[in-house]
Amino acid sequence: MGPPSYADRAIQKQSEDLMTRLGNASNITQVSLGHGAGSVTVHNDPAYVPNPMDATEESWYYRSDRLPKGIPFSEIVFQFVTRKGYGENVLTKDPRQLTTLAKVQQLIRDRRID
Repeated sequence: MGPPSYADRAIQKQSEDLMTRLGNASNITQVSLGHGAGSVTVHNDPAYVPNPMDATEESWYYRSDRLPKGIPFSEIVFQFVTRKGYGENVLTKDPRQLTTLAKVQQLIRDRRID
């Protein structure tokens, strides 16, 4: 699908709920990805104390201008989680992501996209 419109990278504390973490916008830094891929948002918290069970979460956001024709969503987000004992860059799966990946796979098979 090519580079995302933008990406977000954050620490996902074991004790934090996803919505709580995303609600704290005071510790955000934009980093350019280059090659037309937009930017990465890195959440920096100077008071953060690492916990071995915390995770790193990276989210790739694809807006409609980066999605192949035929994808029924205006934006799709792919989230990858790395956590000790869980795995590295494990794609979290939800129906929208799986539908998009299946559709892109079919478009590639039909040679309608490269």
